[in-house]
Amino acid sequence: MNTLDSRFCRDGDSFGQKFSQPGKYIYDFNLPGLDQLNKEGARFSINVSGADKDKKESKQHFVTVRYREKHFEADPPQLEIAAGDFVMWSSDDAGTPGFSISGHSDKNRFSSAAMEQEAVYTHAFGLPGEIEWGDANGKGASGKVIVRMPPTKSEKEMDAFKEVLKKGTVVVIGADKASPAQVEIYVGQTVFFAVEKAAGITITDRRLNVDISDPAK
Repeated sequence: MNTLDSRFCRDGDSFGQKFSQPGKYIYDFNLPGLDQLNKEGARFSINVSGADKDKKESKQHFVTVRYREKHFEADPPQLEIAAGDFVMWSSDDAGTPGFSISGHSDKNRFSSAAMEQEAVYTHAFGLPGEIEWGDANGKGASGKVIVRMPPTKSEKEMDAFKEVLKKGTVVVIGADKASPAQVEIYVGQTVFFAVEKAAGITITDRRLNVDISDPAK
């Protein structure tokens, strides 16, 4: 399984962003901060229309990330959504290299390498152990995920484990605090890191000790 790092999503990871404000958003992969990219040069886009007053629930849209001929591709490359909808990016190929997602409109921006608000990063944990995570940009929340092997000696235990796998564990991040700061899961489970509001953070395994410049600057 891949390492825990929202800057380099792989198979088993996903990044999601809620789009609350109307506008045209352009985005690309492995480009933290797209201020230098004009609208004519954008490869991928999301057109967010005004919210439908009659719509009772927001919709979730899925984009598959693929790597072809040494370039990342988004499928579909363009989306038409309504304000309040949610877009989720993920890869379905274990051979896809790690990628980050960054984009902006005239007034707003989003990035898996600098999550600010209404963003989600998910990670499926494939090995037992204790993982301490933090913000690689040096200004966000931190926490710990304890991953245990499930009891599967009997058919009853195996059935119970299968039911657990259907459930996700949620960690909510606001400002510089994660709640809960520590979670315990079984191998194979997914943790959803929901960023309500933060100063441009990552979710990164502290063992990586990799520092990057702040895309928000």
